[in-house]
Amino acid sequence: MNTRLLAIFYVALTAARAAAPDVVLAGPEVQKLDWNTRMLQAADVNGDGLKDVLIANNDRGTIDLLFQLKPGEARAAAAKTTRANRWEPVVEDARFRTERVTTGVAMYDLASGDLNGDGRIDLVYSGDPQALTVQYQQDDGTWSETRLNEAPAPAQGAVTLRIGDLNGDKRNDLVMLGQKELAIFNQTDAGELAPPQRFSLADENCYGLELYDLNGDGRTDIVYLSNGRRDNLRVRLQDSQAQFGPEQAYPIKESRSTLQLLAAPDAAKKTPARLVFAQQRTGQLEFFNFEPAKNKKNDIAPALRPRVFTPRAAGKTPAAYAFGDYNGDGREDIAVSDADGAQVFVYFRQPDGGFTVAEKFPSFADVRSLAAIDWTGKGRADLVVASIKEQSVGIASVNAAGRLDYPQPLPGTGRPLAVAAGSVTDKNTPALVVLREEKGKRWFDVITRVDDAAPAVSGTVVLTGLKTDPRGLRVIDVNQDGLSDVAVFTPLDSLRVFLQAKDGTFAEATTAAGFRKGLVDNLDAGALSAGDVTG
Repeated sequence: MNTRLLAIFYVALTAARAAAPDVVLAGPEVQKLDWNTRMLQAADVNGDGLKDVLIANNDRGTIDLLFQLKPGEARAAAAKTTRANRWEPVVEDARFRTERVTTGVAMYDLASGDLNGDGRIDLVYSGDPQALTVQYQQDDGTWSETRLNEAPAPAQGAVTLRIGDLNGDKRNDLVMLGQKELAIFNQTDAGELAPPQRFSLADENCYGLELYDLNGDGRTDIVYLSNGRRDNLRVRLQDSQAQFGPEQAYPIKESRSTLQLLAAPDAAKKTPARLVFAQQRTGQLEFFNFEPAKNKKNDIAPALRPRVFTPRAAGKTPAAYAFGDYNGDGREDIAVSDADGAQVFVYFRQPDGGFTVAEKFPSFADVRSLAAIDWTGKGRADLVVASIKEQSVGIASVNAAGRLDYPQPLPGTGRPLAVAAGSVTDKNTPALVVLREEKGKRWFDVITRVDDAAPAVSGTVVLTGLKTDPRGLRVIDVNQDGLSDVAVFTPLDSLRVFLQAKDGTFAEATTAAGFRKGLVDNLDAGALSAGDVTG
């Protein structure tokens, strides 16, 4: 028979010992299912006070609703086979009436809950070709389909949809794990799902999505699992502003199940969350507490645990980064370029040391390089952006409203390959070094601004003998003479260093006899650091 059997065991408690009653499973009640069914779950769909069973049926392209019958209510007669030469015994004896909701798609996951505030259970499922669909239950028990077109590409793993009140407004919200992104659909006061907040995932195709308070602060957090090479348990903690922080990874063994919360954390009693999962290799249950790690006596330093910020899904162009206090609050923020989206993300630092969710601001297209410098003299950093496509370098500042203005162009011609900031010609004079290319010629400009005068190119150094475009630029005092020098990084070539003289001119030091180019060949800009090593 091309069917599955659903066996439901009901739990009965015997009164042999009042203090610790025995748990006894009654005999099974059997319900026939189609073979390709998944996502078994229970919910009171019709509001009669009895739990019903929901199953995604990919053989029929339907969601099968098994409504529990009330005591004494007659079951429908079992359907007989239409084939005269086939005998199929009647094995169904469960107390259910079956109805089906047509989806017409292959479903990956299914969740149920009130998603419009009308008090009725709605259905939501991910699948192909429709990434995410909601079936809203109507007054008469029929269903109305709504496609959520802003949903990310769905993951095909187990448990990637969850419904729960994330922000404490007494309305259910929807959380979806996609292939590369986590999406949160908050329910509005009007009973509609708002456009999603999207968080890029550090690893693709995560699974095992769960919503519960992990750290005992009374706010719902997001938990999921990964099959990546890094630590498999992933957590996003919710802050007091109802924002979800960076992805934090913790080591657990590979799991064949989702995480189950056995005991919620209790801040008053100072007890941590207690969780359990089934190990993939052994099938054994592993129990653990979610609490701050306690340093051992022999530990030299506490273990470092990264917080992963992923401001956007993977694009064709690598992101550039710049650190600076952009809003003048005394804390360093992080700016990240989105070359493919013609925008810049800014993570503003909070008093507790964390960061806000990335705020998006429009910028030049195809920005490949960023720098931070107090260009306006207001005691806070301005953001410098370099766009190859627009052949322009611009500078942007955070305004009184807390938003980053659109970049204003700076002087210079040619394609800007990279930009770096520092005080090149004078310790009290901010300056920018811009690496440029045009018609096969390459050079870097030094742009300065004195008091309220307009920015101007104060010097130019031509780069010769390059086979390809440089990709990196650093302003650093190489010879420790108190003057800032310039380092240029080129793929398949050695590092080139230009030392600054007291008159503001530059001379290349890497052409001198005895300079060992092999030690700095094909060097990346991020691989160069400076510090007091000898003391």
